[in-house]
Amino acid sequence: MSSKDALFKLNKVMRAAFEKLGIELQLMPIPKRRVLASGGVPVALGIDYSTNWLRIPMYTAIFSTLSNNLGGDFFKGKVAVEIGGSEGTIVRMLKSFGATVSVAPDYPRIDVENLFYPQEAFDIIILDQIFEHLQHPWKAVEQIKRVLKQNGLCICTSVFIYPIHHAGNYGDYYRFSPAGFRSLFEDFKIISAEGWGNAEVLRVAYNHSDRGPEGTNPITKNEAEHLGIYDYTDAMNYMMTWCIVQKV
Repeated sequence: MSSKDALFKLNKVMRAAFEKLGIELQLMPIPKRRVLASGGVPVALGIDYSTNWLRIPMYTAIFSTLSNNLGGDFFKGKVAVEIGGSEGTIVRMLKSFGATVSVAPDYPRIDVENLFYPQEAFDIIILDQIFEHLQHPWKAVEQIKRVLKQNGLCICTSVFIYPIHHAGNYGDYYRFSPAGFRSLFEDFKIISAEGWGNAEVLRVAYNHSDRGPEGTNPITKNEAEHLGIYDYTDAMNYMMTWCIVQKV
């Protein structure tokens, strides 16, 4: 029995004893502060710091995983597609590694749950901030598996603690934790499933609705850096989540 299992078993016994006294006892994990890796995405990849700063730690982590876990040689000569369109950082990232990348029409003009591509058409598929808007994301996973070549990669990003957002012609249906992505892509090899965020950045971003990520005057990257809440995650209060998976 692991130490964690032993603690939960002890907690169960203690809860029963406290309940007899009319007191509820709960065992809760403590947020673990982890400083994000320095360096990050090269400036040449052109992240827009003014509008997309909440995504920067996510793109930094994705760049680090692709560089360290797979290496540049993996991407040379590979054919990739970004399905649904986005702001282009991951596209530029893959191009810098030597992949050929095309961008599909913006969602929802492309039906991610019923892709028109033939079987095993791509080495890499990108879906950046699309999955929360899909009514049936599990169908999209089936389509991704169909159009990916053997050993092909899917890079998928989404949001977790984040306002409802849509453009009127599509909905906002789901939120994904790293564990949720692992479950959704359970038939794939999970290379990475992570998230970024912390309680402090949530408090500041949501203190007034206009300062939130979908507000009229959202908090800036410089403000977040000045407050010291930008360069770490507490592994519980995620704003952004992502996964990198491989078809096996």
